[in-house]
Amino acid sequence: MTASLETKDLIIDLSGRRVLHGINLSIAAGSVVAVIGPNGCGKSTLLRTMTRILAPTSGQVFLDGTDIWQMPPRTAARTIAFLPQASQTPEGIRVRTLVERGRTPHMRPFQPLRTADRDAVDRALFLTGMTDLADRRVDRLSGGQRQRAWIALVLAQDTPVLVLDEPTTYLDLPHQIDLLRLINRLNKETGKTIIMVLHDLNLASHHTSRIIALRDGKVALDGAPSKVINSDNLATLFGTELNVQAGSANMPPLVMPS
Repeated sequence: MTASLETKDLIIDLSGRRVLHGINLSIAAGSVVAVIGPNGCGKSTLLRTMTRILAPTSGQVFLDGTDIWQMPPRTAARTIAFLPQASQTPEGIRVRTLVERGRTPHMRPFQPLRTADRDAVDRALFLTGMTDLADRRVDRLSGGQRQRAWIALVLAQDTPVLVLDEPTTYLDLPHQIDLLRLINRLNKETGKTIIMVLHDLNLASHHTSRIIALRDGKVALDGAPSKVINSDNLATLFGTELNVQAGSANMPPLVMPS
């Protein structure tokens, strides 16, 4: 199962300030997209609005052609999963119990886990390398391990769309690369649509097929990494000079400090 996302004339006002200014985006089913941009440009707000967490001031979000705010919440949660920037871990909860919460949209109230639910949880733990830590308390894990536990919860939700806000936070470089390889593998094997905020421009360039850059609540750049990642674009986007080594047919652009 695959699904697309679209925003139409999306405007968000928060605390009397306009955060997003008429965003129009169409994200095809089965694509892997990175959202980049300076701090405070509206990246997290965009993701929260696309996942039915934050209602738009005006405009619409369409999930597979249906206005997401016209969908029952449980139906939306079976289609789109969201990993926020920071997640509040319930005190004393163990990894497996946390990951099992990802199955909630697929279950009736008070229904015990079924075989399919347990299989989804086991697979999510395996994919994130958390099987051996399944019985550990989440609050006693390292930051990187906690992040992988939350990613496992999102994977256990088993939705055709994954929206991840800075999923590489707290992960060391090998685990960042492992996660992004896993995301690309899931995309290739299952056709999942994946949208994620990434701060590392090289990771975004190497592991996604499309980059959307926001600045001041507007789409400043949108296209393949080879089109978006260059010195002039990044200077305009971030207000600083960066060296960019042009890519080739087999290698995306490489960003280096000046």
